Amino acid sequence: MVKFRPYFEQQYPRRERCIAILALVNLLLVFFDLSYLNLRNVYLQVVPALTRLYDPVKGIQPHPQTDRYLQQKVLLGSQDDTESTPVE
Repeated sequence: MVKFRPYFEQQYPRRERCIAILALVNLLLVFFDLSYLNLRNVYLQVVPALTRLYDPVKGIQPHPQTDRYLQQKVLLGSQDDTESTPVE
């Protein structure tokens, strides 16, 4: 029995694989884009660098009040560290 292979696959096996990989990557990016807003908190906990890169793409801007709160938290945390260390 003769094996049938399409002409394109016979001539360009690497190109066919590259197109399939490119289509798969595109599909994964589409799924990521669709799930980003719903799963943003998960992405923020697991891969914070990704959210910093992708938030401007989606047009997400941090709220000014949240930024001030985080700055105060860092400031108070650093004050706590300096007060708890014994002075000689």
